[in-house]
Amino acid sequence: MESSQTAPPKKQLPFTRRQGVLLILVLLALAALAVWIGAHTDVPGRDYFTFFLSGKLLQLHLSPYAETAWLGGHDFYHGLYRPNPVFPYPLPLAVFFIPFAWLPIQTSFIVWIFLTGLAIFASAGLILQPLQRAERRRYLFPLLCGLILFRPVIVIMQGGQLDGVLLLLYSLAAFAWQRERWSLGAVLITLPILKPNIGVPVAALIALWLLLRRAYRPLIAMSLTALLLAALGWLVDPQWIAEFVQISTTKLAGIF
Repeated sequence: MESSQTAPPKKQLPFTRRQGVLLILVLLALAALAVWIGAHTDVPGRDYFTFFLSGKLLQLHLSPYAETAWLGGHDFYHGLYRPNPVFPYPLPLAVFFIPFAWLPIQTSFIVWIFLTGLAIFASAGLILQPLQRAERRRYLFPLLCGLILFRPVIVIMQGGQLDGVLLLLYSLAAFAWQRERWSLGAVLITLPILKPNIGVPVAALIALWLLLRRAYRPLIAMSLTALLLAALGWLVDPQWIAEFVQISTTKLAGIF
């Protein structure tokens, strides 16, 4: 008697064919948009140049906190827009931009714009994730229209700012906490402190909320993440925290 053989169940893809086609179209559109923006942008006159130059100086074993090296980098790239005499952010942020600094400046800017657009659209997907399928379809088109037409999004894309990546980190943190992965969410919520004017107040408020809830594990995860970021900068320049505090104090004194 022949034994009956059952066919193995088909593996279900994480997305439908229609969603796959839509994803490819979005990626192609983002790539075309990044190339178009890059072709019509003077990168040394944009915010992105600050991040690119910081990574380039570290690549050349120079300090972005040294005024001579910083202004010399502007001279080399013919950058007339000089809002700061030195790099105004924590040193670990410059470390993350070293890979971008290996590319030619225009290519680096195009890659960053593409990644920024991808981060913004991925954040939209994470925001829609908790909704039911019918609700996702209902909100998808107006959300996409809002992303495309909302002026701050256009400014972020044209300037090469950090905010698109920060949005993705916060969206991922919310997504992780919704699934009760508190430590992972705490790590993600701490990374934006590399842009202190946004990340530090948010992290402080979240830490206070976790403390009131007596959620100590995510608090420990936030503290360890901040220490690891500080250690990353210390490996490059052991004096970076003192230099950054002095630069920030001088900048605040100039404002007030």
